[in-house]
Amino acid sequence: MMRKKIIKKVVAILTVVTLLMPSASQVYAADPINGVKVNADNSKLDRAAKNARDSGAEVTQGDTENKGTVDSKEAADAKRAEIAADYEKQIKKLNEAKVKMDEYNAKKAEYDKKKEKYDKDLAQYHKDYDKYKKDYESFKKQYEEDKKKMEDALKEYEKNKDKDGYLSSPYAKTLVYDSEPDAKLTLSANEGKYMSAKAVDKAFSRDTNNYSNKLLQLDNMSVKDLEEQPGATSGSMELFGNFGSKAGWQTNVSNNGQVKWSTVLLKRGQSVTATYTNLKKTYYNGRKISKIVFKYTLTNDSAFQNSNKTAWLGIFTDPTLGVFASAYTGENEKNTSIFVKNEFTFYDQDGKEIEFKDALLSVASLNREHNSIELAKDYTPGQFVKISGSTVGEDITRNMIYATESLNFRKGEGGCKHTMYKKNDEEGSGWDTSDAPNSWYGAGALRLQGPHNKITVGAASATTILKAPYGPEVPGKNNTEGKKPNIWYSLNGKIRAIGIPEIKAKEPEKPTPPVPPVEPKKPDAKVTYHYSVFYVKSKVEKKVYDAQGQDINEKVVKKDSVVDFTLNASDFPKGHEDIDSLVFKDTLPEDYDLDLDKTKANSPDYDVSYDQNTRLLTFTAKASLLDKINKDKTKDAEVPSPKITGKVTKEGKTYENKFELK
Repeated sequence: MMRKKIIKKVVAILTVVTLLMPSASQVYAADPINGVKVNADNSKLDRAAKNARDSGAEVTQGDTENKGTVDSKEAADAKRAEIAADYEKQIKKLNEAKVKMDEYNAKKAEYDKKKEKYDKDLAQYHKDYDKYKKDYESFKKQYEEDKKKMEDALKEYEKNKDKDGYLSSPYAKTLVYDSEPDAKLTLSANEGKYMSAKAVDKAFSRDTNNYSNKLLQLDNMSVKDLEEQPGATSGSMELFGNFGSKAGWQTNVSNNGQVKWSTVLLKRGQSVTATYTNLKKTYYNGRKISKIVFKYTLTNDSAFQNSNKTAWLGIFTDPTLGVFASAYTGENEKNTSIFVKNEFTFYDQDGKEIEFKDALLSVASLNREHNSIELAKDYTPGQFVKISGSTVGEDITRNMIYATESLNFRKGEGGCKHTMYKKNDEEGSGWDTSDAPNSWYGAGALRLQGPHNKITVGAASATTILKAPYGPEVPGKNNTEGKKPNIWYSLNGKIRAIGIPEIKAKEPEKPTPPVPPVEPKKPDAKVTYHYSVFYVKSKVEKKVYDAQGQDINEKVVKKDSVVDFTLNASDFPKGHEDIDSLVFKDTLPEDYDLDLDKTKANSPDYDVSYDQNTRLLTFTAKASLLDKINKDKTKDAEVPSPKITGKVTKEGKTYENKFELK
C-alpha cells in the first residue's frame, strides 16, 4: 500500500476538556489517486476464450480497460453490471468463433477420413484402369474375330431365312439387352401422381380369389380401386411386388420370379421419365451400356372410358420387363384402347449416347383374339423385321405391327396354329412365354437407328382398328365384345427368332475414378478480448468515544477522562486486488496518555507498536487478517477497526491528532 492523505483531529483541553472532532475525513487505499483496484469476475470470459482457443480460433488478449473510479457500493455494483454486459458481448463473439471452428473441425475431420479413403481408392483405380486397358485390348481383338465370324454366319443364315422361326432378313444380334434384374430405377418429371405401395396392395386385395392364393394378377387390378384408397398418392416413387412382406408370392409377369415395380397414375397426354442404371449385362457391339432413359407417355388417342380419364402404369425396375398399363375399372369396355408412347436413349460407359445402326429390338407377345389386338405403331417406317412363320406382320396401310396373319390365341380359331397358353395335349402350345421354343409365333423385331428411337405400344378393341367384320369370325364369339383396356409389354433385345448370329465379345467394365472430397475452407475466426477493471476509493472514518462508549465529538469532558479513538475503514470491495499489507499510523498529541495494553487488547487483528519519542502509534494487520481479507474475493472483505485507548491529561491545551493509513 502507498502512503495516503493525512487526517487531522483536534482536541481542545480547557479547565474541563472539550473535544472538537470535525466531520469524518476520507483516505484512500492502494493507488493514491484512484483507490483500490477491482477486477470484475472474468472466469466465464476466460473459459470462453480457452474454449475458443482449444477449438482452433485465433484468440488474442488485448489491453485491460480502465472503467474509472467510484466511491460508493452502489456505484461499484453499477460498474460491475456494466463490465458484465461487456463481458457477455465478448463471450458471445468468442462462442461464435468456437462454433465456427467446431463446425470446421467436424467437416475437416470428415474430409480427412474421406481424403484417406479417396487416396486408397485412387491408387486402386489406377490399378483397375491399367487392367482395364489390357482387357480392352483383348476385347478389341476378340470383337474383330467375332465380327468376322458373324459375317460368315450371316451368309449361312441367308439360306434359312424363309424357315419358320428365322428372321426373314438376316441381321446379327448386336444389342444384348435380355435381362437386368439388378437395375436401379429412378422416376422423374412425373406429370401424374406416384401411387403408394400401401394403396397398390389394397387395390390388389379387391381381387379376393387371386390375392387369397398369393397371386398378384396385374390385369385384374382396377384403376378405380387404386384411386379410391385413402392415402393413395405418395410424394415419391414407392416399389411394390413379390418381395418383403409378399416374398414367396407369384405374379402373372414372372410366375415365381421376383419382380418389382413403381406405380404411377397418368391422364391422357401425361408422361413420366424412367432412368435405369446399375446395368450389368447390356451391350451394343460389345460396348457396355451404363444407362437407359425411357419417357413413357399415355397417348391422347387412348380410347379407354373410365370417368376419371386415368390409367396406371406399373414400371418395372428391370427395364427388359417393360411396363404394365391399365385403365381397367372392373368392367370390360367396347371400342376401347390404351397406348403408351416409348421414347428412349441408351448411354455408354462415358455417358455418351449410343448411335444405333440396325440394332434389333424385340417386339414380342403381341396377342390377338377375336375382339382384341395388341400392336405397335408410331415407329419409323422400314424398321420392322418379320420372323418367318410368325403371326406378327406389318400393316403398311395403317403403319402398325400386330398379328396380321391370323389370330394367335387358341389353335383352330381364326387361323391360329398354336395356342398361346400351355395345353398338355397340344404340341407347340404355350408360345407366349419368353423361354418357349416357338415364342417367335407372336413376335417380330425392329431395327433401331441413331441415338433417339420411339415406338408406341398398346392394346385395342378390334373394332377400333379393322373394318367390319373386324377380323376372322370365331364360332360362338362376337368380334365386338368388350375387353379390358390394359396391356403388359416389354421392349428388349431378346429377339425370339432362331439362330441369330451374335457378337460374344464384351467390353470390360471401365473403372470409375473416385471423386475427390472437397476440403472445407477454414473460417476467419480471429477474436480479441480484454479484461476490465475499476477503482474504489476507500473511506476511513475516525470516531471518538468516552469510557462508556458515548460519542463525545465536540463534547466537553473532564481532565483525566478516558478518550477512545476508533478508526473505521470501509470494506474492501469484492474482486479487489491482493492486499499484502494494511497499516494504520497515528501520531498522538502531547499530553494524551496512551494505554498501550488496552489498545492492543482492543485491536486483536493488528500488531501494535508505539514510539514514545515520536509518539507514533502503528497498527499493522496480522497475516491472519490479510489471509481473511484475500480468502474469498467474491464477497466484500470487512476491515476490523483499530481502537486507541488513553486519557487527556492537561488543561488549556489544543491537541492535534494526525492519522495515516497505508
